Amino acid sequence: MEEDSMRQVDFYREVVCSEERCVAYLRGKGLLLGGEGENGFCTREKEGVVCGGRLKDYMRKTRKGAYSKSLRCSKKGCQTYVSIRRSNRFFTYTDLNGRCSSSLSIAQIMELVWMWAHSYSPNLVVDLTGRTRSTVLAWYNLCREVCDLMFQLRERMGGEGEVVEVLDHFYNDKRREENGPWILGIYSKSPSKVVETRFFLLERKDEATLLPLIQEEVHLGTTLHTHNTPLYSVFFVLFQKVE
Repeated sequence: MEEDSMRQVDFYREVVCSEERCVAYLRGKGLLLGGEGENGFCTREKEGVVCGGRLKDYMRKTRKGAYSKSLRCSKKGCQTYVSIRRSNRFFTYTDLNGRCSSSLSIAQIMELVWMWAHSYSPNLVVDLTGRTRSTVLAWYNLCREVCDLMFQLRERMGGEGEVVEVLDHFYNDKRREENGPWILGIYSKSPSKVVETRFFLLERKDEATLLPLIQEEVHLGTTLHTHNTPLYSVFFVLFQKVE
């Protein structure tokens, strides 16, 4: 069941609170290994030969006595166990032998991620989940690192026939002058909704600051919606349209 087709509270109840449904959801997103497809084969190598046996779902007993979903090679003589987390470093703490040593289940990790995404304070999460404060802070920091990495890997917004809106606002709204700081918002839009939003804190709002930034963030040929001010008229020669 897709997250964007249900309310957030329903997503929490129906996916995050169930290990089985949580694993199925993440597999559907390509974030965990599955028993089928390109990641569904054993890669154990012995004497220069890769096993290649098909991996199948298997409920394996953990050291704490609980059962968790894993993968096991179905080839006779191999039967190697493989963690479904192996392809995703976010879900895995590994020991010196490369084995997953995270004490949290997939659903428990996703619960912390869900609470981080909804701005729950660490103290509140500790009270609600019973996790230690150090555990909560560690996962919160990891979530921030993922966001930072995704931002560093971002691509330009827009393109031919697409609309991007550029708006600026004075940071504290008490006075308006060219010396900032300013908040610049860049919005990639579809006909019915905002698809992506990026915000930048600027010390100055002038051509020398705005032009390189927008050239870096927006594809040439994009339809730009901006304030109707002389400052933004410079973009007319670079982009398809400024409104």
